[in-house]
Amino acid sequence: SKMLTVAVVIAYASSLGAALMSTFSGYAIIPHLSIAADMEGLKDLPNVVFELNIPIDIVSTKDDFSKYEIVLAPHLHLIKDDIDNKLIDFANNGGTVLLSLFSGYVSESGRVILGGYPGPFKGLVGNWVEDTCDILDDEVQPFTYDGRDYEAKIVCNVIHNEGSVSLGEFKEDYVEGM
Repeated sequence: SKMLTVAVVIAYASSLGAALMSTFSGYAIIPHLSIAADMEGLKDLPNVVFELNIPIDIVSTKDDFSKYEIVLAPHLHLIKDDIDNKLIDFANNGGTVLLSLFSGYVSESGRVILGGYPGPFKGLVGNWVEDTCDILDDEVQPFTYDGRDYEAKIVCNVIHNEGSVSLGEFKEDYVEGM
């Protein structure tokens, strides 16, 4: 009984300490992030959309997508408002969904979605990432793409295809052939 009480007190103190550290870190880091609070953030949209003079609508995750042929969802890192099911239904009904790196990575609560990303979009994109490996500053990870050799210098991913086809593969280390 005493041991259980001590364990509960330690667990509570640990979680309280983690919450306080997270709060202080947030107050120290967030003000220094460059997060656009206005339309300036739209500069990240692919320039080709503007160069080709393609009309676009900027919509909410709560809007109806059925009147569109294509939905661009770049940087859909956090999944909320049932957007995963809406985009999957949209694609299953003939629409095209364009996602980018790290889409479907965390839930609305900010927790990593277990089982690899793109989390709920695995069936939609036909693959999933088991692991992301940082590449040290003085190292490279050679890979081939479309018959040509390249070097990854930031990260490499261990990807499992489930209905998709790889266009390239790593040539060394434990990611060889992936």
